Amino acid sequence: MLNHDFHGTKKIKDNVEHLLGFSATTKKVDNWVYDNVADKLIFDEEMRKKLQENNPYATIKMWELLMETQSRGYWEADEEKIKKLKEIVMNLESEVE
Repeated sequence: MLNHDFHGTKKIKDNVEHLLGFSATTKKVDNWVYDNVADKLIFDEEMRKKLQENNPYATIKMWELLMETQSRGYWEADEEKIKKLKEIVMNLESEVE
């Protein structure tokens, strides 16, 4: 999907959004799934930069979806991960502006 630039990153964001919806309807998504989403799409600097270059708005939305997932109790992220996520998004938002 990364080869499709703007649209590809949007599709990746859509998949994260669908995962949240699946959690809401089934309550059957294991915590490790969200850990992997955060690790691969946000915490991995190379991947995050590629996503951000392709579509910074969808990249920020992925962060928002992860935070919503955590606030709804579908993902039990530790405080360190949440702090790191917040730091990353502040940098993303400042670069978009």
